[in-house]
Amino acid sequence: MTKQRHSMISTATSIRPSLISLISPDTLSNIRTLPEVALALNECVVDDDKTNTSSSNKNSTAVCDGLKRAAEVFQQLIKSASGGGGGGGDNTNHYTKEFKAVRILQAQLYMDFHQYHDALEVLNSLMKLDNDGRLTRQELFDVYMAMVQMYFYVGSIQDGTRVAKEMCDLAPQPSQHDKDDGYSTDVDVDVDVGAGNGNGVALRQGIALNALGLSNLVAVQFKDIQLEKLRGSGEAKDVANDDTNTNANTTANTRDHRHNMMRHAQEATDILKMASKMLETKYQEEKQRNYHHYSDNSMSTSSSLGLACAASYSNQGVGELITALAKSQCVGITVPIDSAMNAWRRALNILEEIQDLQQQGETGHGKNKKRVRFLHKTQARVYCNMAWGILFSSEYMASEQRGNSKSVGSGIKEESLKLASEYAGNALKIFNQHQQQQQQQQQQRDGDSKDIGRALNMVASCYARAGSAVTAEGLLKSAMDILDNLDKSSLSSSSSTSSSNHNPLHVMDARSTLLYYSKLCSNWEKRQADATKYG
Repeated sequence: MTKQRHSMISTATSIRPSLISLISPDTLSNIRTLPEVALALNECVVDDDKTNTSSSNKNSTAVCDGLKRAAEVFQQLIKSASGGGGGGGDNTNHYTKEFKAVRILQAQLYMDFHQYHDALEVLNSLMKLDNDGRLTRQELFDVYMAMVQMYFYVGSIQDGTRVAKEMCDLAPQPSQHDKDDGYSTDVDVDVDVGAGNGNGVALRQGIALNALGLSNLVAVQFKDIQLEKLRGSGEAKDVANDDTNTNANTTANTRDHRHNMMRHAQEATDILKMASKMLETKYQEEKQRNYHHYSDNSMSTSSSLGLACAASYSNQGVGELITALAKSQCVGITVPIDSAMNAWRRALNILEEIQDLQQQGETGHGKNKKRVRFLHKTQARVYCNMAWGILFSSEYMASEQRGNSKSVGSGIKEESLKLASEYAGNALKIFNQHQQQQQQQQQQRDGDSKDIGRALNMVASCYARAGSAVTAEGLLKSAMDILDNLDKSSLSSSSSTSSSNHNPLHVMDARSTLLYYSKLCSNWEKRQADATKYG
């Protein structure tokens, strides 16, 4: 996958499972008696009062090796209980539950430690349990969801798309959770959806469609000319000037590629639009039900569906943006990105509604902190997306054909730059507030501090466009400091997501920061050496 496509997908909203929620409290209590499991649980967030801090490589290896030994213990117990040839009754079922729980915990820790290949190995082993009928539909769905994310992180997009399709096939099937008091899955938060009314099925379908749509979007061979120009790439010149290419075959191939790129981007976006519409319908129904028949459970359901819906609109906006940019390259004229901005505005509106719901009476809910964390991070990401769209879409550039709009030195319209600055400032403010709250509550999570890097990047870009190079440099250096502990090798343009154990979304943000810093220096007198160093 290309670096340019990565930088675009880094704007997407993460929809990821928390596999620990699949382990029942009784089973968790049973496996905790093993020292290896107790040590692992100290490294993993199993409730909202725990802190998931970054562990050293040495410590993470020791923890994961301990869980391997624990899994082997339960495997031996299963064989002993079944006499080595099947049977064993209740004891076999009991040990199977505990073996499955250890494997789930092992997969979660590998994900938390960013050991994505190891996580995939364990997740695939859990799939073998499904072949024996030992996974519930809910467990299988969450394992699928984790596998899609891991395949994306290691760059195996085809495998991720395959699993996403299997998720879509599984999602409409009712699970036991739908028949009980509630349905539970994770969209980066615990999402409890009340029984009946098709809420559980709708949520699963919405999540599955988002996984499929994003997988297809990643597979689009899209190259962003703006970032190519930042790199000073000869390829960008070829893309920009290929209409004058005298080689007819090359021009035809380029045209065919662009049409295919545009078509695939539109197809992926249509899937995301379908997910947003489905989730919005259920969210509005539950919101009305909550208005007429208030209860803690109905409020929780409204919040859960709303968060999933907002995340879907955020992702839809990314799809709309890529589709518009792909169309612009294909037809050679600027295509408005209004549809992307509208999707992101709808996401923000829903998030504001959920904040109002939470203020009405959900503040005491045990899982509210996770919802708040996800809500704030989604808000900030959406604001960054909107700032990016304005700063780097030619639609917002001032030109002679656009009337008498005032422009700053960089060519962007003055009113557009003000709007981009407002959005970028909102994102930075949200990330700062969230970080301060986490530090006060001593709940700083691995990766939370790095999320602010992209917001600093966008604010710096606004200052650079306004001609305030010194301020822009200070902000970019702050972003670089935050992301400084990432492997330097993972920031090179030739590296792939599979070459690093860091969250690839943070790596993408770091790469963009270096590119913008290089561009800033290249326009600065006597700073060409720095431009070359970071470019």
